[in-house]
Amino acid sequence: MVENLDSNLSFTIRYNAEYTQNDATSRYLCKEPELKLGTDWALANACLKLIKEQSYIPYAVIEYFKKHGWPIETRICENMLYNYIESGYIPEITENDRLCG
Repeated sequence: MVENLDSNLSFTIRYNAEYTQNDATSRYLCKEPELKLGTDWALANACLKLIKEQSYIPYAVIEYFKKHGWPIETRICENMLYNYIESGYIPEITENDRLCG
């Protein structure tokens, strides 16, 4: 609902489809999906340990977890791990660590 000013200088409340559509679109575009990590950072810490201490690249981290077991129930793919690193969810990893291990 939008408040409109009529020709007699009184305000009336009316439905405005364009305003409603713009509002819905802006809410949709601003919404981000929830992280698979959630509030359990065990996976992030395990990835950090493997990349920093053992010089693994993200692909090797995922393969390590597939072979030796995941630290939590959440499973992620290599692309998701790269996205987490780029977004800063695993903050201590630098571009050099990410590329070279």
